[in-house]
Amino acid sequence: MLIEDSARQSADLNQANVGVLKHIPVTMIAGNAFKKPQSTSNIWPNDGVVAFNSALANQSPDNVINHRRCYLYEGGTHSLYISKQVGMADDTAIT
Repeated sequence: MLIEDSARQSADLNQANVGVLKHIPVTMIAGNAFKKPQSTSNIWPNDGVVAFNSALANQSPDNVINHRRCYLYEGGTHSLYISKQVGMADDTAIT
C-alpha cells in the first residue's frame, strides 16, 4: 500500500481548490478489500492503494467538493493489478 498523507498537505490542497469544482458533479468510489479489525489507523480499510476515507474525500469540505456522490464497492480493490497480485477475482477491481 502506498501512503501519501498529512494534515498539512490535505489542508493546503483543499485551500488551493476551493470553488474549482463548484459546478461539476463528482462521483467517488471507495473499495474496502483490505481491513484491519480493531485498528485505529486512518489507513484502514483501503483498496490496496487508497484508504476508504481518502477515496471518498471525507476530509474535503463542501466548499471544495460540493456536488459529490459517494459509493462503496464492498470488497473492492483499487485496480485489476492489485486484485491479481493478491489472488482475488478480476471483478473485485474498481478500475
